[in-house]
Amino acid sequence: MTPTAATLKPEWSIGRATAVVGRCRVSAAPVLDDTCRMVGIVSESDLLGHLGSGRSTVSEVMSRRVRTVAEHADLITIIDLMLRGNLTNVPVMRGWRLVGVVRRQDVLAALRHADRTGSGLPRCS
Repeated sequence: MTPTAATLKPEWSIGRATAVVGRCRVSAAPVLDDTCRMVGIVSESDLLGHLGSGRSTVSEVMSRRVRTVAEHADLITIIDLMLRGNLTNVPVMRGWRLVGVVRRQDVLAALRHADRTGSGLPRCS
């Protein structure tokens, strides 16, 4: 799991969101409201797909139905969710609080580590 490096606000412009996603080198960023509750997620595809659409804010392009995992989810559950949903990032939650994001790179690193050490598949936390 990677601590959340980039988050967005629903009222931010598409330009600002694009700058944050690019600067942080992430392929998706959770969208948090003023109470820090996750209300959506914006991917690179969401941003690219809405160029020239007339939409101007994050709330207009974000995905509202976000697939998440609990912080103690096992790797097989995360891999299954990623493959079934064609996801590159899965937010990790502690109750309603966002605590991080599992990226495909994180999954591959965990699999390499388990293979080298024979330690089995780890959990998120």
